[in-house]
Amino acid sequence: MFDKISEELKQARENASLTIQQVASKTRIDIKFIENIENGNFSFMPELYIKAFIRDFSKTVGLDENIMMKKFDAAKKGLPLENITTPENDSTKQNFIEKKGKDLAFSSPLYSNNDEAEVQRENAIRYKKRMIIASSIAGISVLFIIIYFVFFGSSSEIIVSEKPISDIIKESQSQYNLNKTNDSAGDTSNVISKSDSLSLLINSKDTSWIKIILDGKNESSFTLFPYSKKNIKAKSNYQLTVGNSAAISLLLNNKLLNFSGKKNMVQQIFIDSSGMKYMNTKQNIDHK
Repeated sequence: MFDKISEELKQARENASLTIQQVASKTRIDIKFIENIENGNFSFMPELYIKAFIRDFSKTVGLDENIMMKKFDAAKKGLPLENITTPENDSTKQNFIEKKGKDLAFSSPLYSNNDEAEVQRENAIRYKKRMIIASSIAGISVLFIIIYFVFFGSSSEIIVSEKPISDIIKESQSQYNLNKTNDSAGDTSNVISKSDSLSLLINSKDTSWIKIILDGKNESSFTLFPYSKKNIKAKSNYQLTVGNSAAISLLLNNKLLNFSGKKNMVQQIFIDSSGMKYMNTKQNIDHK
């Protein structure tokens, strides 16, 4: 009895011009299971799976799956299959399968139980896992922020507040425009103090804002643009506030000072005949 079902399925597959590989690709049933079905071997898996295979196989080759299920049940009971016929509209369905089967792409056959409830359950589990992970990350981030403010937020260390270099440039632009009339071409003018003995050359490779106090009393500020320089003379000392300190190099009486900074970072330094000292508390610690 089962042989007739196998022959009918195989014949329908051949009539639809489908190979076993194509049926496996479309139904996602392993090739060896399809071969067992076509050989009349229905004992390779439990009946629940066999029925699912036959149903998917039948739909793929253009047979009515309900009729094939009735034939399978009849064969299992040893009843004749001749009175169980395929509906007349099955030929239309088979023609459609034949047309689709010729263009079917090959892929590695896999078996899927197509259990919608199981798929939904697995998706729900994945969603819960993602939510747990996201909540954990958020909790760790909040904890890190709390720890930072508790242990570091109230620090008494003196740190010079930083402004973005773009804001400093805008604030000093009007002052720069006033000073510019006193500068010579090439931005190489001198700021001279009476009886000066120190000469400080400031070179800039990028835009930087400078505030300078000469000998503790004469204060001025200006902006240096990329690849410009300024020579400033004083009697005994300089106090400098330098924006975008990474762009600046300093020469005192033609000797290069060991000045270092970071991009968009403000540095405060004191320079006299003995050399240079950082006025930033944090920078002093790091420098030592």
